[in-house]
Amino acid sequence: MITKTMFIMVPSYLPLILVAVCLLLTNDNGVVAFSISKLSSSSSMSSSSSSFSLSMMTLETHEIVGCFGRLADKAFVLPPTEVEGTSASGYEFGVLESGRPKWLCTYTERSGQTQGGGAELCHVPTWCSVLFPAEAAGLTKSELISILQDETTKFEMPLGASPMAKKKASDPNFCSPALTEGSSPVVFSALWKVLGGGTAGGSESLTMDTVSWSLQQAAAEFGSQGDSMTYGAFEKAMKGQLPQPVEV
Repeated sequence: MITKTMFIMVPSYLPLILVAVCLLLTNDNGVVAFSISKLSSSSSMSSSSSSFSLSMMTLETHEIVGCFGRLADKAFVLPPTEVEGTSASGYEFGVLESGRPKWLCTYTERSGQTQGGGAELCHVPTWCSVLFPAEAAGLTKSELISILQDETTKFEMPLGASPMAKKKASDPNFCSPALTEGSSPVVFSALWKVLGGGTAGGSESLTMDTVSWSLQQAAAEFGSQGDSMTYGAFEKAMKGQLPQPVEV
């Protein structure tokens, strides 16, 4: 049997071209594919650069805890329509109470009977007295920031929040100075919006009724009902004020 062998003529310079191409695409470890992934990574970084500044605008847990722990209450008065007596004693529980701040109440004043058929309680939420002292007719954004960072503004660790945030949240300077929106820390800008503030200049002033109405809207949107917000609902409301990154 006669076997025929076929020969393919290859130009003498082709191997040199292939070697040159491999050298251009090969990294220090000798991996040719690396350059491809590197190009892909560079493309990905380029496509996401447009949303980088927005994605950096964020809130840290201790900042949200710091706000809630200065404005929330240990008591919440139920609306009259939700007050029911227990089947065992018949007592009506018109006021819910907790050992630590649990509710950011949205009303400005409400009365109800304490647990066990006790005395009538007229409840004025903490945020009303903190943000609107007796002599204050309105609240500006700069006043909000000053109040929350004042050493005399009491902080208590709220229920539902991470215990790990307590140390930073209790500090009067609990906001992160590196995270700012315009001239204000992001956390205060987010809170200002939750309370009903807009993007107008520093002269914008909020009334107690405006804040109450805005809190009701936030509670209805991010919580289970419009009369109060637990920490979980408040955290969602705060994060909901941040601009969302847009892919370009």
